[in-house]
Amino acid sequence: MENLGGRLTTVTGRVCLDMPRSRTARREAPLHDQDGLVRIPDPIVGLPGVVSRSQGRPLSVMAFTVRDGRITALDILTDPERLARLDLSAAEA
Repeated sequence: MENLGGRLTTVTGRVCLDMPRSRTARREAPLHDQDGLVRIPDPIVGLPGVVSRSQGRPLSVMAFTVRDGRITALDILTDPERLARLDLSAAEA
């Protein structure tokens, strides 16, 4: 290849342009309920499921989904009301 930088720029641009197109072709379940609010189930903290704390109170919980030795998803919960409802005793071990 004569111009590797140009080639990588072209490929990256095409991938970025294809992503929105693939989203329109793939149906996704909406996160909103009838009232227009986002409803996501609270996570189940089974393993020390990364907890950031300040003055003893949880600020956030991070959950990693690992498949075939790779992180495939990262979920971060920061809503104080939802954090207060979680059983974080497994994260204190």
